[in-house]
Amino acid sequence: MIFPPYSRVFPRWFSGSLAVLVGSAVTAWGQGPEAAKPATVAPTALQRGAALLQEALAMVFNEPAAGHCHLLDLEATAGPKGLRLLKAQVRFVHGAQGKFALKCKLPVIGEAWVGQGSAPWMVAGGKTVLLGAKSPISNHNPLAFLDPQHFFKLQMAGGMGMTVAKTPDMLKKVLVIEDAKTAEGSHGLRISTKKASQGDALVSFQKDGRTPSEILVTLPKLLKTGAEAKITIHEWRVNEVAQEAWFAPPADLPTHQVEQADLYHVFSAILDLAMERAE
Repeated sequence: MIFPPYSRVFPRWFSGSLAVLVGSAVTAWGQGPEAAKPATVAPTALQRGAALLQEALAMVFNEPAAGHCHLLDLEATAGPKGLRLLKAQVRFVHGAQGKFALKCKLPVIGEAWVGQGSAPWMVAGGKTVLLGAKSPISNHNPLAFLDPQHFFKLQMAGGMGMTVAKTPDMLKKVLVIEDAKTAEGSHGLRISTKKASQGDALVSFQKDGRTPSEILVTLPKLLKTGAEAKITIHEWRVNEVAQEAWFAPPADLPTHQVEQADLYHVFSAILDLAMERAE
């Protein structure tokens, strides 16, 4: 409201119908259209890119609030330019207090389905759920037995990545982030390294302008013809209210109970192997 309801003030100074008339008129004026709000300043390309990178890192490295989760569901195709021969699917739910669920189908590796709700579990051979309900241990960290060096490297990567994403001057030294039009004509982002010849990523967003919907990656120096990938994002949620069913194993498969520590050893060994190959 622009002005206070003067009809409550005037009767103290005047009496009679004149006071009522003036007071009513001013009150009606006070109830008119609100004052124009300052124009909202649109975020810059760098700010939008930084927010995107921060959310992506948070999904992996930041534990959500109790009762909440981060959720990512995507599919990707990749291959030589013009031939997207490889396909992948990933659904990752990162909950609080060690809860998670990961279902993925990757080239060469195949299909994997693991998680932890009330207990750790994994699907073996696509036919049986191994439920770590025997001999529960106090440490519910699914990576409790990860190689300490690998654990330290993960912490360092997450911390450094988030620091760069939150510091514009540092981010500008690593990446070039510019406004770009997508194939549909919407307001997207183009993200590339300082050496543009190494490739770039064109990010399309949903109508809110913040939630990514598609990423087209171009790598001109990979392979003889160059390579490209298309990532379609079905769900991208940060600090979403969690549902317990998202962390539960598939209910339509038979369950076999195993030692809880054994499954934690398996989870850690898988990540250890992946990091060794990456190195």
